[in-house]
Amino acid sequence: MPDARIAHVAGAFDWGLPISGIPNYLSTVPRLTLLDEVQDHIATDDTATEPARVVLVGLTGIGKSVIASDYCHVDSISYEFLCWIDCRDVDFIEPQVRNIVSQLTRDEIAPTESVGPVFTGLLGRHRGPWLIVFDGIQNRVDIEKYVPSMGRGSVLVTTNNSLNWWHTAHTIEVGEFTEEEAIDCFCSYAAIPAAAADELRGPISDIVNRIGRVPLAVSMTGIFFKNTEGQLNELATQYFSDLEALADTYSIPPGFNKTAFVAINHAVRNLGKGTPAGDVYGRRARAILHIGSLLAPELLPLNLILPATADSVQTDLANLPRPVEADPVLRRGVFSILRTQTIAHRVVNDDEGNTTPASDTVAIHPLVHDILQESYLAEVPPGQLQAQSKTLMAYLLGWIGALRIAGEYFSVEQLRLHAEALLKLVNEREPLSPYSPQGARVYTYTKALLQAELSTCQASRGKLQSAYDFGRAAAQNLSTFAHEQPARVLTVKVLASMSRTCRWLRHRPSC
Repeated sequence: MPDARIAHVAGAFDWGLPISGIPNYLSTVPRLTLLDEVQDHIATDDTATEPARVVLVGLTGIGKSVIASDYCHVDSISYEFLCWIDCRDVDFIEPQVRNIVSQLTRDEIAPTESVGPVFTGLLGRHRGPWLIVFDGIQNRVDIEKYVPSMGRGSVLVTTNNSLNWWHTAHTIEVGEFTEEEAIDCFCSYAAIPAAAADELRGPISDIVNRIGRVPLAVSMTGIFFKNTEGQLNELATQYFSDLEALADTYSIPPGFNKTAFVAINHAVRNLGKGTPAGDVYGRRARAILHIGSLLAPELLPLNLILPATADSVQTDLANLPRPVEADPVLRRGVFSILRTQTIAHRVVNDDEGNTTPASDTVAIHPLVHDILQESYLAEVPPGQLQAQSKTLMAYLLGWIGALRIAGEYFSVEQLRLHAEALLKLVNEREPLSPYSPQGARVYTYTKALLQAELSTCQASRGKLQSAYDFGRAAAQNLSTFAHEQPARVLTVKVLASMSRTCRWLRHRPSC
């Protein structure tokens, strides 16, 4: 009897419950050989006591996460639950694990309590089978404490690093598409019917081979041709002429195909062009991608970045932005443009089912994020980087403070990562060119206040050294305006908080 009929008769059926959001990358060309290999080496049985481990290794943009996502959706019925942990930002692994533990136990775990042993203990005792996916991790040591050594389950890892994984793990090298897969992918994204594909096979083969058959680049190139009128041969000539013009503008990361790299940059530049929605929302969508590249690539809060990228934004440190939802029409319009490319996908992150304005997020592919950041920094006029950073800092400061007071742990951690990514970027490039002395003054105050807020966040989580470092940086920035009363008052508040931290760090001479 088919499973669906059993479910109907019995009145219920365990189809597998994804307790932590499994992304759906909508693979148009399932890589069946690789999926079969994953399934062969990751399956568990009733006699297994040690979790099976599979590691997918390959370059960025090659499709490792898509394969992992496909496996989760295709074989979800084999597991009682699945956990997807995004590891591109190592500091965000722990908050995600805490969120999963809270869903499993419904118990509160103190921010200062180590969650690794709790997580592995829960999985070790669980009846299973379960599946954990660690997506985009670089080093084994960063997830070791979250990987159960015992239990009925499986572990799937995607990474760029092929070295130093468990000797018992099965490693799968993920390369570029085969020519057949690349042609099928291109035809799917370019909306070329099967009947016409046979006649255009030669030109399509030339196109996909010239861009290295990299899955991300093939899909973006296909969408470009779909949105452009004309004969494929004629369009290909102009397309690759445009790519060659872009190729000398940006450095190419080591190990990545040159033409594929510029193909991605070309797709972003043409985002939404030639479509009715693109005429209305295209500029805002491109602004979100370019300015959002100053933050972390994952979990970009749509409700925060939309107002922060408006044509005109006034920074008032006495009335900081509060966590509110942006205009839903604008939100849907912008995301409809982003979905016209395989650039980003929408993710709703919640803490134990509790949504906040920070929960509606956009996850940008890390390779696209790097390209956008590089191009934005290369083209931004003098003064603009400081002004835009000031605006983002003000929004992050207002949102983190309000959500921290409200006890929204997961959302605060998400925003903290963006704040730290932004501070790291500006610290590497300071001194920044200002538009005016007043603009530079407000920028310094905003940066110091954000550092002070991050110091408070880290102290509340027991990360005292990091709290001390942020507090010290805030005081140093405020010392620039020590002749002003607001700076002196803020400095006293920062030093008062730091004094409590220093009680735990007295072995530091600087304290």
